[in-house]
Amino acid sequence: MHIDRLNPDITGMAANTARFTALGVQIHITELDVALPSDASGNVRDTADLTRQADIYRRIAQACFAHPGCTAIQTWGFADKYSWIRSRTKGTKGAALLFERNHAPKPAYVALKEALATHKPTLARKTCRSDRSEAKGRNLVFPALHHRFPDAKPRLGSRSLQL
Repeated sequence: MHIDRLNPDITGMAANTARFTALGVQIHITELDVALPSDASGNVRDTADLTRQADIYRRIAQACFAHPGCTAIQTWGFADKYSWIRSRTKGTKGAALLFERNHAPKPAYVALKEALATHKPTLARKTCRSDRSEAKGRNLVFPALHHRFPDAKPRLGSRSLQL
């Protein structure tokens, strides 16, 4: 879910999640990033956009957590330093991920962490139609974390971040 505007239709996304989970389809939100307008140096043009970005991450997480069949949120990377957004938008957008270029957490990270902390996990009531396996919990996944940072040692060989 690549979001390139700061006014995504999260209500519509939540409605679709409800429709699919009601059918027994397991939902994973994948490739999540929320691009912000940036200047030629890659700096966010309006720092208030960081608050808007955090709100979008929070609302997407809450929309997912509202349905037991939505069991994972996966970002498209984790630090802005390695994001594809700037090259794709010819430098007009960037800062789409949870951590800054220097790996410092952004307000979006804090918002997502708070959303995860206030959520009470539930098991999915229906099985996934594709493999009939039951959901066991919720994950925030950073793809290829170990490949991009060979010195990183995710817990128990996982590519999931325990918040």
